[in-house]
Amino acid sequence: MADHLDQRQRPKKPYMAPSLVSLDANAAKAVLETKADPRDPNARAILKFIGGSKAELQPKIDIELQLPSQHSDAELKVYAQALKLGDIELLRKMLIVSEEVLRAGKSAQQRGNE
Repeated sequence: MADHLDQRQRPKKPYMAPSLVSLDANAAKAVLETKADPRDPNARAILKFIGGSKAELQPKIDIELQLPSQHSDAELKVYAQALKLGDIELLRKMLIVSEEVLRAGKSAQQRGNE
């Protein structure tokens, strides 16, 4: 019981927050590639994200055009990312062509229904 009292009488150590190290993407990638278990799904996900982050900065335009059918209306899906002025001009032209295709498809469907 004397030991228990001695522990309470000792001065408490002040709280010390853990030190944090900040890594950029390349440093984090190097650490994960050398020290992480290749089977660790979290490490693989982080490496995949780091590898894809550079590709995500590239301009990208995806357009999906679904023509009208008996069971569905015409549909246009557009995904655009990291566009610059020249890319926006290209997107505008693609949308004009898509609109013309949709109008032609709708007209053809209406003639088929007559």
